Amino acid sequence: MNKSLPLLVTIQVKRPCSNELWEGIASRIDYTPGTGPQSIFSRASLSSCNFLSSKLYPITYKIVVKLKTRNIGKGCDRNTYNLQNQRQLCGANTRSINLLTNSLDWLNIFETHDKQKKEQPSMIKLNGNNGAIIPDEILSNDPLQKKFTLSVWLKHFRNGNKHQKEHVMCKADDHRKNRHHFGIFIRNCKLILLLRQTCKEGEENIFRPAEWRWSMPEYRDNY
Repeated sequence: MNKSLPLLVTIQVKRPCSNELWEGIASRIDYTPGTGPQSIFSRASLSSCNFLSSKLYPITYKIVVKLKTRNIGKGCDRNTYNLQNQRQLCGANTRSINLLTNSLDWLNIFETHDKQKKEQPSMIKLNGNNGAIIPDEILSNDPLQKKFTLSVWLKHFRNGNKHQKEHVMCKADDHRKNRHHFGIFIRNCKLILLLRQTCKEGEENIFRPAEWRWSMPEYRDNY
């Protein structure tokens, strides 16, 4: 038996790995309304068992983050607080005006949410055929010509008639003219804002945008 030539043997020891492991993901994230964008997983890292083979074959990871709000009471714990506490908890402006206050007798004609607690303000159910006329004393002046914010909580599902307008709120002339000056409505799964601004003197021939549209899946998810 002849002696073989020297042979170089390389032994590579892989570190122990138990599948992919995420690190640096917080189990709870607190967000203060009105503070702007906030990074969710800024310190997240993924330890992969394929870190050696990834040098030869690039690996692509796709991450999907979902926010579930399947109940009308989820988000800001709206089922357990009265209206005043809801506004404070959810960061509403202190100058907000409640357009559907429960102290008004004319709200008794509307059906309320069946899960609402007796001691809590009622959630009015609007089915598309009924509506509420806001008394003049609630809006003593016209706030829609200046900077304003309108906040609503609603549950909506897809409408089979894509041409039908489902108004959330509108301001219109009397029944003779039937012309809307302001309106927020859903049509064909789009949220549409209509705002016709009053022309100032000398600006009669200046045209300004009067309608804006947003398309989002939340308008038809029935949540």
